[in-house]
Parts: sequence; C-alpha cells; structure tokens
Amino acid sequence: MALTPSNVNEEKPWLQYYPEWTTHSLEYGDHTLRDLYLNNLSKNVSRIATRFFGRTQTFGELDREVRRAAAGLKAFGVRPGDRVAIMLPNCPQHVAAFFAMQLIGGVVVEHNPLYTAAELRHQFENHGAKIAIVWDKAAANITDLPYDLRPRRIIAVNMVEAMPAGMRLALKLPVGKAKAAREKLEGPARGCIPWRQLLKNAPIAEDHRRPTAHDLALLMYTSGTSGTPKGVVLTHRNLESNAAMGREWIQPDERETIYAVLPLFHAYGMTLGLGIAMAIRAKLVLFPTVDIDLILTAMRKSPPTILPAVPPVYQRLLEAADEKGVSLSGIKYSVSGAMNLPVELVQ
Repeated sequence: MALTPSNVNEEKPWLQYYPEWTTHSLEYGDHTLRDLYLNNLSKNVSRIATRFFGRTQTFGELDREVRRAAAGLKAFGVRPGDRVAIMLPNCPQHVAAFFAMQLIGGVVVEHNPLYTAAELRHQFENHGAKIAIVWDKAAANITDLPYDLRPRRIIAVNMVEAMPAGMRLALKLPVGKAKAAREKLEGPARGCIPWRQLLKNAPIAEDHRRPTAHDLALLMYTSGTSGTPKGVVLTHRNLESNAAMGREWIQPDERETIYAVLPLFHAYGMTLGLGIAMAIRAKLVLFPTVDIDLILTAMRKSPPTILPAVPPVYQRLLEAADEKGVSLSGIKYSVSGAMNLPVELVQ
C-alpha cells in the first residue's frame, strides 16, 4: 500500500515525531566507509579532525597516519577480509587504526580495553584475529592468551604520545602525582610492536583492492540479554547508511564539534563518534574515559555543538556544570540512548 498523508502515521507512527527538516526516506548508494573517509578528506585537509587533551590534528595529519598505518598492516600480511582486533580507549590512534583498516578493506574487531584475559578468550576463539592493536597498559591481557589464540603480532599504542608536548613533559617529572598519572595512562607492553614503528612505512599505494558496500567492515561483541557476548556483523553499507541518517537528522553547519565521551568500542560511540563525525566533517574531541571534570575543562576551550551521551552522564554533567559555572548553551544536539531518558532530565 502506498503511503499517503492520511495513512502515513498508521503505517509508520514514528514519523509524526520527525522534525520538519528530516526527510522520511533516503536513497543509499553503494558507498563504503573508505568512500566516506576519502570524500570528506579531499575537502578538509587543513581543518581540525581530532582534539585530545588540547592537542589537535588536522584531517591531513590524520590521513598521513592512516595511510602509513595501512601500509604497515599490509606489510604484516593484512589483506581484504582479514580481521584485526582493536582494543583501545578513545584516542587519535584509535581513529587512525579504524580508518587504516577501512582503506585496506579489512575487518575491525572492537574490544573493551578493560576486559581481562579471561573475558577476551571467548572472543578471540570466535573471531581468530591474527593481529591486535592494543592499549599498552592492557597489552598483557592479550599476551597472556593461550598460544593458539594469541595474535601473531600485537601492536601497542601509547596514548601519551598523542598528548600535547607540555603534558608529556609534565608526566615525566619525578614526582608522585606525575608517576600516578603515568601509571593510569601507560604500561610496559613487553613483546609488542610500538604503534610508532607502524608509522615508519611509506603511505599505502592507491592501487590496492577497495572494499565494496556489502563487504564486512566491523565486528562488535555484545551480550544483549543472553549474558554471552556474540559478534555482530556490520557491513560498510550498515555503517555508512547510519552516518547518512545521522547527517539528515542533524543538518550540520560547516563547523560542528562532537564530543566522543562514549567509547568507540561500543556501537553507540562508534556510530555517533567516528561515523557521523566523518560524515559531517566535524571536529572530534576524544575522551579516554568519562571524566566529568575533564569534559568541563575541554568545554571552556572547545565547546561541543553535538553531545551524544547516556542519561547518567547528562545528569552528572548538568550538576557539575551548574556547580562550576560552565555554560552548556552551545550544545545544539544532545543525542541520548542506551536507556530511558527521564522527562525531568529532558526539562
């Protein structure tokens, strides 16, 4: 039955809640995450792509890291369709690793960096990734896997290397506070290959095989209501279309700033962070953990226009912002999910 104004709400009752600027349907082409990345990159080389503890990275700088990482992964034997595990907090290296895999046409397998070796064992048995890109502090949880499950190469990322020079210098000071901060942020990662070594490669050649819209791009593990995590298969079409939907809902201006408060290893954070940020060419401000003080500090320097979060984070943020006198008026879109949003919190 064709949809007409008289029956549209009967067939699709949710459409009555769409804002007037949001179309009711979209046409999806055969686009991939690689296309999304390259098409936006070509127009935005000098614009800021990421911000991490105050240090910024342009799209051009990000692209150099992405292409070198892609070449390094290819040199390690990663081919289209191969799976590479990523186990990182939100940081610039996470963004680069994700899109390096999309250029190759490989499959990213996202993991919570706080998982123990026991929690990871089932997932590595399931997906069989032979290469892992991990937070150096959590690397032991991968190296401790049984020999037959352990990736043949483990690439360790030191988040401190992506921080501003002054902050890196302060973390080296021989004082108790600096030592405690270092211990929270980095670890020894014995037997692993440093991420920076991956970046010594020449950028990947343009003639490598490109993925198609129906190729697998991402595996994400979720327990749902069963208690046993299962790998959810997501194609380029799944993720690129999600980004397109987000773009239609947001109708972005030229200069949007998205706060990646939600973890990128979760579907919500991945979609609202990497996917939509790249689709609308936004500046992505990355937070490795949900630290309200850190978020408010960032807001004073680079306030968000789009803030995806969950109700408890909004509640804590509202209370802390009121207490510290930080304005939230610049936020145009607050995207809530994962649980019920109380009416009182909306108000």
